[in-house]
Amino acid sequence: MVYVVICIACHALVSREARDALKGGRGVVAALIALAVFSPNVWWNAEHGFPTVRHTEANIGWKYPYIHLGKLLQYIGVQFGVFGPILFVVLLRAAWREIRHPSNQSNILLLSFSLPVLALLAIQALVSRAHGNWTATAYPAATILVTAAMFGLNRLILFQISLAIHLVVAAALAVAPAFARQSTFFEQTKPFSRVIGWHEAADAVRAELARNRYGALLVETREMAGELLYYLRDVSMPLYVWPSGPVPMDHYEMTRPFTAGAPEPILYVSLKRCSPQIGKHFASFHHLGMKRIMLVRAKWRMLHFCSLAEYRGPPAPNAQTH
Repeated sequence: MVYVVICIACHALVSREARDALKGGRGVVAALIALAVFSPNVWWNAEHGFPTVRHTEANIGWKYPYIHLGKLLQYIGVQFGVFGPILFVVLLRAAWREIRHPSNQSNILLLSFSLPVLALLAIQALVSRAHGNWTATAYPAATILVTAAMFGLNRLILFQISLAIHLVVAAALAVAPAFARQSTFFEQTKPFSRVIGWHEAADAVRAELARNRYGALLVETREMAGELLYYLRDVSMPLYVWPSGPVPMDHYEMTRPFTAGAPEPILYVSLKRCSPQIGKHFASFHHLGMKRIMLVRAKWRMLHFCSLAEYRGPPAPNAQTH
């Protein structure tokens, strides 16, 4: 939503047509409509301590020395994959031509809604970090621009090659997970190794639940919360997330925080050894064992199980944790 305002302002700076469109109170009316649409989001954030702002602040993460050329180069390199190698080159070329010799108001409009986003995130990458997918908001306008540029320059073969590359990649991404366990290539591919094996992990949790009578499940991370909520969706047992701090740091900590009212005993599931910092809040804390979940030939995910009961409550306000 902030990008929209910035892009409109940038368009108004370089285009007389844009400035004329905002005259006569039309800009004010548009701003009031946008505010009316956006106000429920602002209201919700205000009621919950502005979690979106906190999350964005954490993502920004500006720290000394504030100059990270490697991160900037990595961000730029990733854009060739996010937008497409041919499309990104065409975008840079079209932008350079239009900046040097402005001639087409439609191109100026489309660049005003794409280049500011790219520029801001390039700065963010330089001073801290920027994930490649953060630039997605720049590419709806850029897609129209580069397609028009290729057709306008009669680069139909280039367009067809680019389309073929994207279709092949899309098909590969759709089909590859089905073969992730059979191919050693995927053993070293992080996106696939992260998403396989969760069905088996959920089965291991289901088996542990069958051994004893539990009242609730407890996890520490949003990754574990999301996976178990999906693969154990047929289990009616409530799932809670242990808070990482005084304020929620993600969606699951906010919507499923552990409270004193959680039914006991509790099955605590973790990808690492059950935290004694959590265990000390319970009078009964027992390690139940581990379960290795094979992912591919030489990679696995380790599940740790613990039983918790007799919740003592949170630490005293003046208590120090070391």
